[in-house]
Amino acid sequence: MIALVLGTPGSGKTTYLASVAKKYMRETWKYKILRTLTKITKKLNYIKLNEIYQSEMEKNKPKNVYSNVYIEGAYMLDHDKDLNYYNIEDGLIIIDEGGTVLDNRSWKNHSKKTIRFYKMHRHYNLDVLISSQDYDIDVKVRALTEKILVVRKSFIPYLIAVKTILTRIDVDETEAAIGQRYKWKPWFLLGTKWIIGPMYWKMFNSYYKDTLNYKLWLKWTKDNEQDYTFDFTKQETNNLFK
Repeated sequence: MIALVLGTPGSGKTTYLASVAKKYMRETWKYKILRTLTKITKKLNYIKLNEIYQSEMEKNKPKNVYSNVYIEGAYMLDHDKDLNYYNIEDGLIIIDEGGTVLDNRSWKNHSKKTIRFYKMHRHYNLDVLISSQDYDIDVKVRALTEKILVVRKSFIPYLIAVKTILTRIDVDETEAAIGQRYKWKPWFLLGTKWIIGPMYWKMFNSYYKDTLNYKLWLKWTKDNEQDYTFDFTKQETNNLFK
């Protein structure tokens, strides 16, 4: 399953991503019970029963999570270098700020390996969450999405609302064209979920940013009111004070 997570800056997209990551990584009660039964049947030498419990335990074990942004417990992922190059199976992949790595305006820069990964992700038993501030994802990837999750701040403090839009391929008979169709998932089918933000805030850093160069910023005065561009690197700035 590939899902897009859309929302304005600060709406809670990364909070939602962290909540899903935690769900994948945690040990469920069913897994804990099966693990206990596996140990017991092994000690009692119930071989056939032990094999059954081991098989079920394997199906219900915690999943690996791979993310291109810091989420506690997830594996570090480089979108361009890792996908469809290193073996990744049976887990969740999180692509934060997907509009920057899968921008539809720079589709020519996306390698065939990357597109192939998204087309083949189900063969590796993977789910993919791609967050973005807008619906600006590469059209080839966008066409593979099963649903869109719209994240909004709730009027109740510390709560985040996540509404689901279902996607499907349909025929527009008026234009004789095949395309994607969208509809809100009904509320009575759990079309809206509520996330308690503080439960997940410790799992990520909302203020993560790239390391940029230093610059000596000069103020505009009457003496330099002409349109000059001052571009000092860190080294040039240090030289000014030697």
